[in-house]
Amino acid sequence: MIVISGPGKGGVQTLTSPYTWAYCLLNVLFAICEVYTYSLSTTFEGYVLYRSGLIVTIVVAALFFNRKLQFNDFIGSAFILLGVVYVGSNLGQEIKFEVLLTVILGTFLWVSRTFIAEFHDTSKNAKSIKDETRVTGFVLLVTSLLVLVIYAIIGFVGDEVGFASLDRNLPSLSDFKNVEGITASIFAGIFLVSFAKYAYFIAAKDVQTENYMVIATLGILLAIILEYCAFTLGIMPYDAVQLKDVAAGFMVIFGAFYIMYMRHRMQAKKPAE
Repeated sequence: MIVISGPGKGGVQTLTSPYTWAYCLLNVLFAICEVYTYSLSTTFEGYVLYRSGLIVTIVVAALFFNRKLQFNDFIGSAFILLGVVYVGSNLGQEIKFEVLLTVILGTFLWVSRTFIAEFHDTSKNAKSIKDETRVTGFVLLVTSLLVLVIYAIIGFVGDEVGFASLDRNLPSLSDFKNVEGITASIFAGIFLVSFAKYAYFIAAKDVQTENYMVIATLGILLAIILEYCAFTLGIMPYDAVQLKDVAAGFMVIFGAFYIMYMRHRMQAKKPAE
């Protein structure tokens, strides 16, 4: 992305911006929580549980950014909470505490990261597509370097102390020699992550964090499709996602879009008043 955008405004400022480093640190910590969550739960369960981030976002926006709470926010949040609580209550007893604790921590990291993306100084000042691409590219550069450093430290300590063998999801130094893994990471970084992060920064900046979180609930549909495909291919047992779980997922989506729709409706009425 840095190569595509070429030299111009925002590069050095992005590298030295505290927003960049705060975002990157939160991004790495959230990724660790997310990976750990999905190592214990199904993709669907993780997606639904993390969508509780919309409720946290609305509260944070009201408390710290002077964005008014509306009565309809409570109605939509109730639907989201019902869906999240139902899925959370159906987690296995042996993993429930770990998953919920990780999700709570990960949700606050995710929400904080998205607010930082919304208010990122150089991102807000970037007006052209090239400038926006350049800013995103430098943010990804710092994130990648930070990921490598943190994972190398975890891998080194894990290999020395021996706790890496207790959890296969923890990185080890041998991962840095895995040619297939490195190749896949480079491919994903170029063709998937770069475009996803560009869209993420634009969405957070242009539509605000609350609306981004609403759109993110559609990931539940993707999770349902992926798990259905996994069942069809025999990778996942039939009862991995029950009809009641799907209903809970749609309840979360309905609650999220109800909030966005009612806010838009109230906003549209203002000029007429």
